[in-house]
Parts: sequence; C-alpha cells; structure tokens
Amino acid sequence: MIVCEESVPRSPQLAYQPRIEPLDALAAAFVELARYDNTNTNQIVIVQGVVDAGRLASAVVRAASAFPLLLSRISPRVREPDIASIVVAVRHCEGECDFSDDSFRRLLMSLNQHHRLDWRRRLPFQVYLVLDAGRRKSCVYVSSAHAVADARSDCLLLERIMWEYRHCEIDRARASGGGRIHPHASLRQIRPQWYGLIARVARLAHAGAAIAADVARRDYGMPCKRDGRVPSDDIDFYHSLMDEGLAQTVGQMARRAGVTLNTVLSAALARLLERLNDARRPVRLTCAVSLRFTLGREYVDTFRNYLVATALRVPAGLDACGLIAYIDRSMREARRSPGLLRELGRLEWLTVMLKVPMLYPLTRAVVRRVQGTNACFSNPGLIAEDLSTFGVSSTGDDRPHDVLHYTGFGCLVEPYDFILYTPTINGRLQLDAVYRRAAFGDVRTQLIERYCDELRLLASELDGRLPARALDAVPPETGVSA
Repeated sequence: MIVCEESVPRSPQLAYQPRIEPLDALAAAFVELARYDNTNTNQIVIVQGVVDAGRLASAVVRAASAFPLLLSRISPRVREPDIASIVVAVRHCEGECDFSDDSFRRLLMSLNQHHRLDWRRRLPFQVYLVLDAGRRKSCVYVSSAHAVADARSDCLLLERIMWEYRHCEIDRARASGGGRIHPHASLRQIRPQWYGLIARVARLAHAGAAIAADVARRDYGMPCKRDGRVPSDDIDFYHSLMDEGLAQTVGQMARRAGVTLNTVLSAALARLLERLNDARRPVRLTCAVSLRFTLGREYVDTFRNYLVATALRVPAGLDACGLIAYIDRSMREARRSPGLLRELGRLEWLTVMLKVPMLYPLTRAVVRRVQGTNACFSNPGLIAEDLSTFGVSSTGDDRPHDVLHYTGFGCLVEPYDFILYTPTINGRLQLDAVYRRAAFGDVRTQLIERYCDELRLLASELDGRLPARALDAVPPETGVSA
C-alpha cells in the first residue's frame, strides 16, 4: 500500500526570463503534442538516507537559475504561471524506494501521468522527493517537458541540483553564484541557412514526399498483443545492469567492426524484431539521434532538446556482418544534413497538424502509419555528469547521501509500445526500458532477456568472421526511411 502525502517546502521565488525566440520544430512539436499526450521526461535516482526537503527545494531554485530556458515564457499571450508554485513535491510511501518494488514504480508513474508538464501553462519541470517508511532511502525524481530537454540536458540539470545541494550549507555564497550558465539557442540561430524561404520550401517538399512514401509502406515492428483490460496510458519502466561479460563482448564486437556501440546495440534490436516476425519484409525501429555534436562542440553543454527521431528500415535476411554494416551506414546518413533536414521537415509538418485539435484523430493515424513501428531505441551513451552523491547528511551524523541507483527515460508517446535505453554510468552498461503495461505482461522475459539473447547470438555469429574494418567492403546503402 502506498500513502501519498504532499508537503510543500517554502523556497525563494523563481524569476521568469524574457520570452524566447520563436520555437524551432524540435521544441514546437512537443509543445503541441503536450495537448494530447504525455511528453514528460524522467531522471530518477535512489539515494542512501533521507534527503532534506527544504535543502533540496533551495538547491532546485538555485540550479534552475543556471538554465534560462527553464524560466522562459514561450508566448506573450500566455499568462505567467504562478512562479511561487510548488518547486519540490514530497511524497511518502510505506514501502521501500527500490526499482524492483512494483508499488514504488507505480507511485512514480502515477506522478508522471497526473502531472503532465505543459510549457504553455506552467514551469516546464518538476522535482519530487519520495521518502520511504523505513527512512533508509530517498528518491529524487526530476521531470522535464521534452520540449525543453533531452537526456543530456536532464542530466546537466540533475547534476547541478546535486551540486547545489552539496554546497548549500558548506559555502552558501559559492552555491548561489558559482557554476556555469547553460544557455540555449534555436536552430534558426545555429543554422540560419536552414530557414531561408527556398531552403524551407525544399525541406517541406522533401519531407512531404517521404511521408507519402512511408504511408504506402508496410514494415514490421515489435509484435505485441495489447491487453484491453489495461489502459493504454498505463506506463511502467524497467531498470537493470547488463551482465558484465556480455557488455565486454558487445564493446569488443564494436571495436573490431570499427563501429559505435550504438550500432551494435541497434542491430540486436533489429535482429530481434526480424526473428519475432519471421520477417520477409523490412523491419523498422525508431532511433533517437542527437544533434549536439553534429551542430558543433560548442553546443555540448547547452540546455535544450536536440533529439531527432529517425526511422531505421532494415531489410530481412542480412547476415551479421551485413546487418552491422547496414545500420552503421544508415546512422551515418541520418546525421548528415540531407537526413537531418528531412526529419526536421517531418516535425514541421507534424507541428502544423497538431495545431488543429479537430484533426488529431487523423494526425494520430498518419503518424502511426508513417512511423511504421512501435519499437524505439535510444542510447544516451556515456553519462559523464557526476551523479554520485548529494553530499553529507544535514542531520549531523555525517552519513553521505550516495546515489545507489540511477535510471532515466523519455516520454512514451503513440505509436510506441516501448523505448529501450542503454546508458553507461559509473563504468557499467545499463539496460533500461519504458513500456506500456498493456503491451508487455512481463517485460523482462518478453523483451529484455530476448534482447540479450540476440546480442549473444550476434556476437557468436560474428566471432571469427569479422576482420578489422570489415565494413569497408559493404555497398553504401542507407536504411533510413526515405
């Protein structure tokens, strides 16, 4: 049984920043989608001991000041939300803060479901503190609107909150004024050449042709029989560490092939979809591609959403070497300007359609058909931020509030039934997922274990057959949806 109580610690007020420039499609699409679906992103840490709610609230306010986008209005016509509203919401549970506890996860997902972050009406982030009955652990849960943040941005925010908490009592002057400011910039500012009239018309035309082609296709995703007794918006998540031996094997496989870890992990999911469908047609999955490094290293520590959802179409019947090569070339193509501009054009079309609520049933049907899959893969990569500790306890017993477990995941919107995540943190490769309970009765056996089996089979098939730089001889095809 879970008992939900709310305690609102008093904090300094946040000051809104001036209105930002017109939103680009990476933000605007999620602003519009928030009318219809849950676009909250999630960063969750389980911490040793009891985190002090008042101290955390103060840390959140100071941390938010380092991210101007969080405190920016998106329209002068929208009334300012109450800036004295709750910054940290406290919940108490009778169980234990543990990711393996079903009731604990349900509490977190209930908070996610019933507190959707609509940037047009309120602050685009929320922080929760969950305290367990035994007062042995705490959970700090940071949720942001996807319109303002991707996984990297969320980690920067969480790291800053933890830094401010650690320094709150030690050096108040440094805590309130130290640390860098994480700016934001629109794509129009970063790539003004993309927004000339001719460039934009060409992009929309190309994207429109790609959408029409996708409507005519029929590819395979993950075969799931949804349980009609479970609401479609009943979301859960799964957290695990990949077996160290398997993680080492996957890393070695990527190095021998001369590809990224992301390529090998994506290939295993594509192979799983093919096997489950006994596919003769292509399988399709969506991969999240970040523009941070593509646009330039100066944007690595900026705060905004840089993710582009890219459709990856993989033909049936490829052997292991061919599959790895195909996905490697596909992802390279997706990061080049033509691929990025095509996906940006798709988002611009989606934004226009979402602005008309009466068209939403049609929009949803078109999106389902165009995306062509219910499977999504996202590899946040190496999480370099210091998410190790909140510092020493404020109760005077000098016990450190070390982070015991971390997981992070984005919003699960239609038509997806799951998103698989493979972050690396503290030297360990994690295997996390967010999924619809209606689609998976037992996600560990139906998805996670099967996926790990495919990684092992892929490694076994490649063993002894993959010379260094084996991809150089593969024809230059692309699996990205045209």
